[in-house]
Amino acid sequence: MTTYYQNMVFQDLGYFCLDEFEEMERRGAFYVSRLKLNIRVYENNEEMESFKDGKVKKQSLYKEIDLEDVMNRLQPREMAVLSEVYLGRYKKFRTRLLIYKLTEEQTQKRLLIRAKQEKKKNITYKSAQSVKVPSISTDQYARNLLKKRKYP
Repeated sequence: MTTYYQNMVFQDLGYFCLDEFEEMERRGAFYVSRLKLNIRVYENNEEMESFKDGKVKKQSLYKEIDLEDVMNRLQPREMAVLSEVYLGRYKKFRTRLLIYKLTEEQTQKRLLIRAKQEKKKNITYKSAQSVKVPSISTDQYARNLLKKRKYP
């Protein structure tokens, strides 16, 4: 994908790639994308572990965020902004995460659509989280843009 300085890129999940987001940031472009269900989200761990020699254990630098727990604390139509998170299990990509909780009506509508997709493709999705927690990763410019949007 070719991006240029101050371009705004919107992508669906078929194009979700952390390396591409990194490249967009390097070029000064902005992005908005839904968060893939299988992507891991981390935050800095304030309780890092150390070896006896004082060096910090790398695996203790970050702790995984339970997105379902974050969503359960929200009211329908409420949005949580996690201003500094890291995506990816091995290579951590720093970004912001917006989590918007759907209303019950919106959730049911998405579940119906998903049931049709499952029947058509003859597959079953493991989790309803993708229906209940539509999340997007975004940079600062896009975050400010989305603040102005009214959610139905």
